[in-house]
Amino acid sequence: QKDGGTITTPYTFNEAIAAYMAWFRIHRKSIAETEAMINAHIAPAFGDVVIDKLKPTSIKTWLTAVAAAPARKRTKMGVSVTHRDAPTTDTAKRSRKATANRILTVLKAILNKAYDDDKVSTNHAWKKVKPFNSVDEPIVRFLQPSEATRLINACPPDFKALINAALMTGARPACWQ
Repeated sequence: QKDGGTITTPYTFNEAIAAYMAWFRIHRKSIAETEAMINAHIAPAFGDVVIDKLKPTSIKTWLTAVAAAPARKRTKMGVSVTHRDAPTTDTAKRSRKATANRILTVLKAILNKAYDDDKVSTNHAWKKVKPFNSVDEPIVRFLQPSEATRLINACPPDFKALINAALMTGARPACWQ
């Protein structure tokens, strides 16, 4: 595609997606999930876009829209897609931003592959787009006394003593593994 260091033909997102998925099928395992993510969120937004004409503002606007959109419900093949309610709580908004970050990672992987394969002349458009901050950390939450009691009561007798000791010592779950 390069002629003396310049790109000679426009390279669209659809072409980049096809090349990326051909590589992905050989080198990775989560093919169905990645393909579903691309088909649901990336291809509809950018499919026919020429990558060299892509602007950071387009990607940032898309990322914000993905984060604000209601989550899709899982459906059987052939059934029309339905959505959950729009995120309104802080937890739901954080979760949607975390999902948007994961989708952005796939989008950037597609674009980086196109750049690495010399199909596009620059990577500045997507290099400038940063994921949402502080949305992937889990929310630290401690059991209330009533929840701890329910947990102990739900355990088999031989396991109750271990759980009770862990709760009494303040041991973190990471220490149990």
